[in-house]
Amino acid sequence: MIDGIYKRLALIPYHDPILASSNCLSSKNTDPPFRVAYNVWKPRPNFRKSSPGEPDFRVAVVNARETSVPTLGQVSALLESVPYDPPSSETQRHSYMRLKHGYRNVILAVVDQGVTSYLRFSDSGFGLEKMYGIPSKRGLGSKKGARARGGGRGGRARGQG
Repeated sequence: MIDGIYKRLALIPYHDPILASSNCLSSKNTDPPFRVAYNVWKPRPNFRKSSPGEPDFRVAVVNARETSVPTLGQVSALLESVPYDPPSSETQRHSYMRLKHGYRNVILAVVDQGVTSYLRFSDSGFGLEKMYGIPSKRGLGSKKGARARGGGRGGRARGQG
């Protein structure tokens, strides 16, 4: 039943970030408040300032008192200003992680009188994720599933601590 619904939804056209990256014009300018201001790297032992590598996060900073909510065009231009970065091989296994990371992503830091809120914008391929025809990992009547739900202190009888 559920597979049939997902198969019908697969007929709807969707945005493909892989095709969009080949058609992307990198010369597109972004509006001043919606530009990448900082590249951020996670701490790692082999980090060198002379060759830092690709940043882990790209951050655009916006003043909430002077700027309104970005339009779709502004968000698209912001994402197009960031290099194409498909999900890594370690995130290939989990569809949630592929959708969270996306093919391009930017963190928007919205500052409102000293309080900073972070919003992550990413160009994800929801239509690329096949949600039907995937076998379920846990059976409804399996002992493994029942044991996993039981919790407790495994093997000990109650009252004998």
